[in-house]
Amino acid sequence: MASIETAGFERTRVLKPVAHTLIVIGDAIVSVQPVPVANRFVENFQRLGFSLANRWLRNLQTSEESFNQQARIKQEHSLLFTK
Repeated sequence: MASIETAGFERTRVLKPVAHTLIVIGDAIVSVQPVPVANRFVENFQRLGFSLANRWLRNLQTSEESFNQQARIKQEHSLLFTK
């Protein structure tokens, strides 16, 4: 959780007012249980004063050309925030 808070704090520090920031993140699987990492980013960034402008969900393709063919995560989130 500390790294999510650090990411948000650093963005509040360096971004100008009305700036945008985009985060692309996949949820995690810990002990066979899904962990909603993207939702935690949203909660923490909103607590720091950011507004969620848009959110997309993309299905990941696992083929021979994929970066990680053994990935257990099948989707990634794109989170667009406004300061």
